[in-house]
Amino acid sequence: MSQKRRRDTPEWAWDQALIDASDDHRWHEVLDPLAAAVRRWEAGDLDHVDLARAAMPSAQRRPPSTMCAATSARWWCA
Repeated sequence: MSQKRRRDTPEWAWDQALIDASDDHRWHEVLDPLAAAVRRWEAGDLDHVDLARAAMPSAQRRPPSTMCAATSARWWCA
């Protein structure tokens, strides 16, 4: 049986920082294009139909939480 990882170890902190950075990156991949489209819509460059079309790829992409699997001790992301 493997030893349980403790939260106060440098290895755990490093793993958690890596997971957090990966989640942030994936959220930016999904939401940054949508935010740019909203800014263009606010400026009057897009109408509401174009904004809706821009939102569709964001709605179809999966956020980080759906790409992770729970284990007994932590979340492991693929």
